[in-house]
Amino acid sequence: MRRLTLSNRLYAESHGFVQNMMYDAQFGDFFLMAPNDTASVSHWWDSAEPLWITAEKKGLRSALYWWDGCQVEIRGRKPTFCRKYKYVGYAWPTVNEDTREALLTALQLLQNNEIHLVQIYYEPVDFYGHKYGPNSIERKKAVKDIDSLIDLAQREMATRGLLNKVNFVVLSDHGMTSTDSRGLSVINLNNLIDMADIQYMVYYGATSMLLPYDGKLEKVYEALKGIPGLHVYLKEEIPEHYHIKNSRLILPILLVASKNYYIRGLDIPGKSIPTGSSISLGSHGYDPYEVPDMRGIFFARGPGLKKNYLSSPLQMVDIYGILCELLCIQPLPNNGTKNAAKGVIALPYSSANRCQHFNIYITMHVSAILYILLCRHSPFLT
Repeated sequence: MRRLTLSNRLYAESHGFVQNMMYDAQFGDFFLMAPNDTASVSHWWDSAEPLWITAEKKGLRSALYWWDGCQVEIRGRKPTFCRKYKYVGYAWPTVNEDTREALLTALQLLQNNEIHLVQIYYEPVDFYGHKYGPNSIERKKAVKDIDSLIDLAQREMATRGLLNKVNFVVLSDHGMTSTDSRGLSVINLNNLIDMADIQYMVYYGATSMLLPYDGKLEKVYEALKGIPGLHVYLKEEIPEHYHIKNSRLILPILLVASKNYYIRGLDIPGKSIPTGSSISLGSHGYDPYEVPDMRGIFFARGPGLKKNYLSSPLQMVDIYGILCELLCIQPLPNNGTKNAAKGVIALPYSSANRCQHFNIYITMHVSAILYILLCRHSPFLT
């Protein structure tokens, strides 16, 4: 759920989505990411206001394509248009054609000043990376497909006279590393702890959380300490740079695997969320300070952005401030670096009077490994 950090400015412990799957003892409820119905239950989304809701409050109309959360009413609002998330794994043979249609529609909306913020999610790069591995032919084809779509969008912008009116940003919420069985060490909790001691194991792969039964916390923790390739943290011991330990949704024990290690899930219905012990050929969720493959990308072009500029590394929480600057809206209190936007925003776009000159803005994001931002400006108020 790193897309939430990109869109709503806060660390996971503040916006609430600390993992793709979670357990909330207060509601006795599980969050299972889309396409599960639990992803549309409103209480999971109450902790923070995403960018598109802030934009709507400021009078900027938003359109979101396949972006999870757009179907949920947050702070009393929804985007102007929402095409609900659709899972590529459920046989979506026209995903590229549909994304092409969404891009072209978005550009038309830009041209007509009908929509001011567009976010598009393109999943195949992520999906095929998990299923076949990041170095697979299938995953490379998905990268080529989105590359072609990005090229099409920019050629269309040129044809429509939008190149000097639209900011175009490509970014990602994570990277991916190979978890092919060759060279991979599997950590099987079934062989390390007594399953009767834990109520739930939530998620598996690079990370997992455990909820031991009362009186069993110390026993489970001690049994897992010292296992090669496994970092074991009590909630209060979680490193600060993870920015999750202050969330009530973090369970008492957090497990984080090292590179080339994988925490296997459990085939125990009702105890393992999700149930299953399969191993993906590509994974993310490892510590990005340990595993550089986890790091994302940020590319941008347009009248509001510096040209031929190589930015210093950005944190995901920095993206929100940049998007707000391009949308010309006041950012809400956030965890981003205060001056991050100044590094990439071009003058006079970032000058105090920019809102008097650049009044129409559009954002578009594409993928679990890739997003696009479009931002339109006009020299005249409308």
